Amino acid sequence: MELEIHRGIMSKRLHGTLTYLIPLTLQDLEDQLINPQKIAKRYQLNGALETPDEHMIKILEIKLAKMKSEPEQAVFSTYFLIVEKDHHEILGTIGYKGAPDEDGTIEVGYGIRPSFREKGYMTDALKAFTEFGLTLPGVKKIVACTSKDNAASIRVLEKTGYKRIYTAQDLYVWRFPAHLHTEFEAEPGHNPLNQMELSNEA
Repeated sequence: MELEIHRGIMSKRLHGTLTYLIPLTLQDLEDQLINPQKIAKRYQLNGALETPDEHMIKILEIKLAKMKSEPEQAVFSTYFLIVEKDHHEILGTIGYKGAPDEDGTIEVGYGIRPSFREKGYMTDALKAFTEFGLTLPGVKKIVACTSKDNAASIRVLEKTGYKRIYTAQDLYVWRFPAHLHTEFEAEPGHNPLNQMELSNEA
């Protein structure tokens, strides 16, 4: 039953005002490793994701392994394509970085092609993805990380309604919904969120 529920979730496209989001299947992620153009052709889209570098290959391999071992949790392991509505252009990807923890927290990560940054697309996509995330089983809140010098990503999170809750030496951590707790500073040598990835680009 749980697997059937997640299959239904994975069949949904999410819609914003400027963008729509397509969940990538196991086959899509395998194609992204070898030939990202196949994904664009499969969904009749313009443009394509970049061929993954060594770091991205490792991330994709981890995601693939999780999707194979826990298919009922696929929505938390895969990427969603971010697509521009009018011209069906692939803009980037967005995804969760694992199933909710015991507190109901998931982390979101995203990236957008440089030529499409600071045009409202990422804010639009993150808003739709955040609203969707809070409807998923076990999810109560969503967090995101940015480096302190990533002004574009900071603006995206602020516009989407995320609140900065944690400040460390080189990063900020944000949360949605914003009203749960107040911001706190990292104690010297201590970072309770040190397993989070800094991969958000907007």
